[in-house]
Amino acid sequence: MKFVLVLQLFFTGLMLPKSYAANISEPFILSNLATYAPEVQSVRSPVVILVAGAFPNGCYKWAGAKVKNLFDHRHEITSYAIVEEGMCTMAIVPFIEKVEIGMLGIGIHKFRFINADGTYFQKNIEIVE
Repeated sequence: MKFVLVLQLFFTGLMLPKSYAANISEPFILSNLATYAPEVQSVRSPVVILVAGAFPNGCYKWAGAKVKNLFDHRHEITSYAIVEEGMCTMAIVPFIEKVEIGMLGIGIHKFRFINADGTYFQKNIEIVE
């Protein structure tokens, strides 16, 4: 009898009406990410930076990155996530995402990865002929 009740509750939960659909949070800034950026890159190749981290559970999802191209070969990258309400995997969920920067001019470009508290860490990429 317990087994039937558990199955009934499980399938009832799967067939909830649309009004009970999972809510999604506003995107928020991720902090303390690991990044891989090449130290030297050819001017003929687009720059791609990898961003890696771990979410505390399965409700967190990558929401993209915003790249601000400032003056004088300076760039700011801010990574975002969202939280979906509902049933979540209660385990750390690692992620690796690509941030496509595109083609850059010759010189040393400074990339600042902005944290939620306004601090940042910086990586340099030298673009050569």
